[in-house]
Amino acid sequence: MVAGRVQAPGGGHALRMTFLGRNVGHTGLEQPLLLAPGRYRLELSARTRDLRSQRGLEWQITCSDNRTRIASGATLHHQRDWTPLQLEFEVPAENCEGQWLRLVNPAPRGVAQALRGELQISGVSITRAE
Repeated sequence: MVAGRVQAPGGGHALRMTFLGRNVGHTGLEQPLLLAPGRYRLELSARTRDLRSQRGLEWQITCSDNRTRIASGATLHHQRDWTPLQLEFEVPAENCEGQWLRLVNPAPRGVAQALRGELQISGVSITRAE
């Protein structure tokens, strides 16, 4: 996988990830979070170029123990144009002092995890849900 920066729509920059046909479980795109208990919304824009994968890529949010999954979704598969994506989730009041946001390949291990093509991501934000 090769990562770089490209122009985003309306100015600014986007992350470009190019996959070279190898098996990919975790893309390496992850961010630790420290969200208080409550409801939130992940929002972003994405587009793909010739992305070939069995199940696409999805965002996962887990508690810092890496076992308690809070949410998964906002799947990226065939977004040829910039497409807004959302994922609503709730941080539990107990046993979730920190969280991880990760972009992963949900396909089973092995050949099914082969990824080829390009993904661009821009405008990632997490806000409190009403």
